Amino acid sequence: MTSQMCLALDGPIVADAYRLTRKVGRRCHAVKIHNLFDAEGGRRIVGTLLNAGAKRVWVDAKLHDKPEAAAKRAAAIARYGTQIISVHASGGVAMMKAVVDRLNKSFGMGVVSVWAITLLTSLDPKEIARIYGKGRTPQEIVTELALMAKEAGVQGVVCSPWEVKLLSKHPNLRGLDLVTPGVRSPGTNAGDQKRVDTPRRALDSGANFIVVGSQVTEAEDPVAAFNTIAEEIAKIS
Repeated sequence: MTSQMCLALDGPIVADAYRLTRKVGRRCHAVKIHNLFDAEGGRRIVGTLLNAGAKRVWVDAKLHDKPEAAAKRAAAIARYGTQIISVHASGGVAMMKAVVDRLNKSFGMGVVSVWAITLLTSLDPKEIARIYGKGRTPQEIVTELALMAKEAGVQGVVCSPWEVKLLSKHPNLRGLDLVTPGVRSPGTNAGDQKRVDTPRRALDSGANFIVVGSQVTEAEDPVAAFNTIAEEIAKIS
């Protein structure tokens, strides 16, 4: 069941990220990086994590630009061995399709997966309404963004635990991987996440993969914290 976990390494320095990946990377679907890619350089950090045992490195670039600009940056990120790159679905179908097409052309069909971000889990309903307008619920907005991502040919969409059940049951979204951040074990601090639930409930609601981060990386014993989540999601609900 741990293969359903993606480990977000957004906080640690490269040495800590390497050590943690050595210990648990093979048990994850992917390790996710954001600031480390910028701080350490793509060639160094992606190679380091793959050498440490990561099955896949996900560069959470959250691309959002003109189609050609986003496609060029995605290709530049992928050249270092990155296997997953994120884009913002709100960048539009043409942008997402340009990224998918460029990666398929440059690296082979499906070699690099594209995951589209719907609504950030740090946004609460009130803030979502300010950004996207007050006429639709977050669930309606996420569904529309996911349908756009599907149309563009991406491999997965990223949504909060609040929307994953709805997407998992949508007939026009079959075949998409549903990736769910904003998960926390019962009784733990949600940090800056607003739309959250437990790892087990996110999977029960239809998530294919969950993203765990600070609960593990900021723990006194990160491996023990990782194992705690692994045990939680292994339990039959």
